[in-house]
Amino acid sequence: MFESIVTQNTVSVVVQDIPVEQKVRNMAQNYIRVYYQEWDQLNILRKGDAKEVNKMGAFIDAVRAWSNGANSDVSTLYTIKPQDQ
Repeated sequence: MFESIVTQNTVSVVVQDIPVEQKVRNMAQNYIRVYYQEWDQLNILRKGDAKEVNKMGAFIDAVRAWSNGANSDVSTLYTIKPQDQ
């Protein structure tokens, strides 16, 4: 069944077709999700205390800064962890 869906799809996305900047952003998005799934982010923003919100925000900002940097080395990404403020 899956194969028939794939063959019906006339648009084929090949990894080489994805710009490097988008690949880096995808890696950053997935890395954020390792620590904070979207539902978790929403719960923290809705019910979390200021310390918890700031911890998550600082982590997400650091990952975003990595993804927007000139040299987005994956080994550097993995050193970014949520830190207590």
